[in-house]
Amino acid sequence: MPSDDSPTGPYPIVIDNRKSVTEMQISTHDNIAVRDPYFGTAGAASYYGYSESHFRVLVRTGKVPRPTRINGKLLWRQSLLDAHMRQLEVEQGVVPAAS
Repeated sequence: MPSDDSPTGPYPIVIDNRKSVTEMQISTHDNIAVRDPYFGTAGAASYYGYSESHFRVLVRTGKVPRPTRINGKLLWRQSLLDAHMRQLEVEQGVVPAAS
């Protein structure tokens, strides 16, 4: 059991095949821990540079990735938002497709 000063407190929140939220937010790349934070609606909208209301319209119309619902909150992973933006850049010819 984690100590009381851990990011999830004394009781980790468990979802997705029994992984804690903390474990899901940290991935490794070349043995370096990299955070993949979650954004709420306001944070995701701000990350894309949109107002919350416009971002909600984009979600409803399927123009941005759908969120994950965790404990009643709608959350987007930063890596998912980045991948979506990268896909749009490739589709519009802004950047070349990875070979």
